[in-house]
Amino acid sequence: MFDRDRFIADCRDAVTKERAETVVRDLVARVVSDPSAVEASLGPPRAGGLFSLYRSPELTILNVVWTPGMAIYPHEHRMWTVIGLYGGREDNTFRGQIGQELAAALKAEAKRRAAGNAFFGYMAYASMVARKP
Repeated sequence: MFDRDRFIADCRDAVTKERAETVVRDLVARVVSDPSAVEASLGPPRAGGLFSLYRSPELTILNVVWTPGMAIYPHEHRMWTVIGLYGGREDNTFRGQIGQELAAALKAEAKRRAAGNAFFGYMAYASMVARKP
């Protein structure tokens, strides 16, 4: 069962560690391995949006509900992030200086993982958990 308060406490502790990104990645991977427990705890999605689960100067934890047709302007977080899907899928449009071939490869890999409800790992364009600089 997903315990929101325990997850927040674990993430708060994780960002104090030397390899915070790895510790948080492992926490998120464990959480999204049981998607029904996450939805049971957070409730079924009712409307699209970015909903704050926790916010401090060091850490932000979001529950993102992305509905069909939603879009956000191109942006750069300029921090490490970890994202895990517990339902649905994510489509991305890559822009910037990475080049067409790499953008296509990244997009294909994101689609492959999303189709299998797989853990994403580090991504620079979306966050479930983000450590602030």
